[in-house]
Amino acid sequence: MLYLIVAAGLVVLIGLHELVVRLARRTIRRPWAVLLGIPAGYFVLVGFALARYAGYGIETGPSEYIVDAALPGYDAAGKLESGDRILEADGVAVSPTGISLVSRVEASDGKPVVLTIQRGGERRDITVQPKQSQAGDRTVWLLGIKNHRGKDVVRDTSAALEAAALYPIRQTRDIALALRELIAGKEQVDVGGPIRIVEEFRRQPAGMRAALQLLLLFGVYAWLALAVFDLVRLVQLARQAPARSSAS
Repeated sequence: MLYLIVAAGLVVLIGLHELVVRLARRTIRRPWAVLLGIPAGYFVLVGFALARYAGYGIETGPSEYIVDAALPGYDAAGKLESGDRILEADGVAVSPTGISLVSRVEASDGKPVVLTIQRGGERRDITVQPKQSQAGDRTVWLLGIKNHRGKDVVRDTSAALEAAALYPIRQTRDIALALRELIAGKEQVDVGGPIRIVEEFRRQPAGMRAALQLLLLFGVYAWLALAVFDLVRLVQLARQAPARSSAS
């Protein structure tokens, strides 16, 4: 179902783009009419983004560890609950983009870890005893939780409209900046391309929210490709225009 929704969205984007281009060429009869497909694709993307933000909110702030479940047989069971946000470990701020939770648990070397969490809007400290395990020939310490990356979610209609309107522009800017850094020789840059998309497919659960998120990722690239194609068509039509005028 996830793939079908993404594929259907791309068909709508490309189909509406081509429909607008054909109608514009028939009615306006000027080479530049092919460029009207670009704003048409933009508004389709805005519609997808609005469905995403209005339906599921806008993620803001830094990325955090959010608990999905505490596994049976671990000390965390009965202490950590689904939805808990892990902010600190032994007084050190942890996040998926900063100091990792795993590194702090490993640094405890088996001693109890004091986790600062946010639950129901309140901060609280919970002490959890890691459990020893083996990873090959290496000893590791595990909290025994399933978690995912997440951010604070804001649900506001006006904010959703603004974010949706700016999404294609911001994403295009990010892609352009990343490409520039890639050309400059920064090998670690993520353009949001194939690797990013594969990772999104791998870690996104099935559902409409995941489908919309993936559709937006693919949609921006499809829109940019169509824009380049339109510019090529414009150049070709502009070159053909003098010949048609002289023939008539």
